[in-house]
Amino acid sequence: MPDRATYARVTATRGEGVNIDGMQFAWTQPFWVHWGGEPASRDPRRRYGLKGWSALSAKRIVLQSKMEEAANNVKFQGERAGGRVSPRSRDEIASYFVQTKTIYEKLFKGYDGRINFGEFDPPLITTLADAMLHHVGKLANKAEIDSNSVVLDLGCGQGADCFYLAQRFGCRVVGLDIAEGMLRSARSRLATDYNNFFSKIKFHGGIYPEFCKQVLAGYNPFEERSASTPLRFTHLWSTCTLFFVPDEMRQHVFADFVQVAAPGARLIIDDVLDPCARVLSESTKKLFYDRLHLTRLWQPSEYKERVQDAGFHVDEFVNLTGQFINSYGVIAKSAQQMQPDLVASYEATQKAAIENDLAWYYLIATLEPTSLATHKR
Repeated sequence: MPDRATYARVTATRGEGVNIDGMQFAWTQPFWVHWGGEPASRDPRRRYGLKGWSALSAKRIVLQSKMEEAANNVKFQGERAGGRVSPRSRDEIASYFVQTKTIYEKLFKGYDGRINFGEFDPPLITTLADAMLHHVGKLANKAEIDSNSVVLDLGCGQGADCFYLAQRFGCRVVGLDIAEGMLRSARSRLATDYNNFFSKIKFHGGIYPEFCKQVLAGYNPFEERSASTPLRFTHLWSTCTLFFVPDEMRQHVFADFVQVAAPGARLIIDDVLDPCARVLSESTKKLFYDRLHLTRLWQPSEYKERVQDAGFHVDEFVNLTGQFINSYGVIAKSAQQMQPDLVASYEATQKAAIENDLAWYYLIATLEPTSLATHKR
C-alpha cells in the first residue's frame, strides 16, 4: 500500500466472519483503493485495529457487486413472472427480501437503507425519507432508551435503526435478521460509516426463537461483558417486521422476549394489522398479502391480548393508518417513474387501507414486575 495516498471506500460481498478473539468482521469488508494525491490521515488497517484488510481493484469489486445484485434481480423477476407466491420457509422469506432490496431502496430512499412507513408533518416533513426518520425519532422519544440500555432490533434489515439508536443514545444494540443479504449491507455500513460504534452494535443472522435460546444458553456478542453476566435486553424494538412473521411463530414473539428481558423491559413496535377481520377483497389478497407472502394479520384487539398475555402492560397503542395511506401514496408515485410494474400493487394497498382492510399501529408496552418470575422456564 503506498505511503502517500488517499483512499476511497469500496465494498464487495466477501469477508463475513469472526476472528479468534470473537470480534465481528463486516460481511462486505472496506477495500481501500489508491487513487493518488495527498497522504491519508491514517492507514485504514490501523484505523480499524483489524488485520487482513486488502487493497484491490475498484473496478473489479464494483463489477462483482453489480453482477451479484443483477443476478438476484433477474431471479426475482422470473419468479414473479411465473406467478410463484407465498414462500413459507426461512430461506424463501430471506431470499425474497434480498431480491427486493434494490427495488425497495430505490422507492423508499430511506437514510441508511431504512425501509418503513413514515409520519408526515407538512410543510416541514414532506419526503418519505424524512417521514420515516421522524417516525423513528418519535418512537425513540417514547422508548426511554439511555446509554445503559441494551436493545434487540428484531428484523433490523440494513441496520438503519440500530445506527440511529446507538448514535443518539450511546446504547448497545443487537440487530437480528434472517436475510443475510440485508446484513451484508448492515455490516458494511458498520465497518465504514459507523465504525466508531463497532463495540456498540452487533449483527446476528438467524431466526428469533433460536436466537433467544442461544442467549439463554450464555451467548453474548458484547466482548466487554463477562460470561458470568448474562445478556438481558431492556428493549425489544421492531419496525415494519412482525406482520411478515408466519402466524405460528409470531404468537410466541412476546413470550420469548420475556425469557431474555431485563426487569421493566419495554416493547417498541410498529406493525400492519387487520382492523376488521372481514373477507378480503381479491385485490387486497393478491396485491398485498400474496405479493408480500403474508399468512394473516392480527386484529388490534388480538395484538393487545397477545402482548398482555406475555406479561406486558400496554402503555400506548396508536392508530397511524392515515400516515400509512400517505406513505403508500408517495411510494406509488415513485414507482411510476422507477418501477411501473408495482404501481398497481401500491395503489391497491393504499386503497385497502382507505377501505379499512389494513391498518398501521405503533405499540409501547412495559414488562410487569411479576412477569419475569412467571415466565421463567
